[in-house]
Amino acid sequence: MTAGYPGAPGKASQVDESQGNKTSDREARHKVASHGTAERGATKRGAAKSSGAQAEQQAQAFLVQQGLTVLATNWHCPFGEVDLICQQHDLVIMVEVKQRSQPSRHSQYGGAAAAVTPAKQRKLIKTAECWLAEHDAAGRYSVRFDVVLIEAGQLQWLPAAFIA
Repeated sequence: MTAGYPGAPGKASQVDESQGNKTSDREARHKVASHGTAERGATKRGAAKSSGAQAEQQAQAFLVQQGLTVLATNWHCPFGEVDLICQQHDLVIMVEVKQRSQPSRHSQYGGAAAAVTPAKQRKLIKTAECWLAEHDAAGRYSVRFDVVLIEAGQLQWLPAAFIA
């Protein structure tokens, strides 16, 4: 059994002479077998991240127009990530942003709203607890969990989308 990180002892690797990069045997085999699909997949993932970042920016602008103050964006802790952390008076609002380009294609699965599963809700609650503890805000603020859905360019804000 070998360690699962690049350069781990016992992990086979090779040098890609053209770029001077080390790659594992598995990565090299995948590159050959995929005939470039890994590169195309990476491009699609990059576009999805860019699209997600645009959705988060759109949601942020909307929430600011509604009178919320943005405290943090894409805040991470060991439990997960919160897209936007906002404040309105003595209320801290954890916001999950979900985007779908074509609601009709996803409607049988519940669209963007269904993407905030019970498991995702639990992660958001634990992440919120982590943020509150790190900012010494536990007990000083009420917390609300909102979801902003962007489907086919239409923004929908769901305040208090779920209860902790």
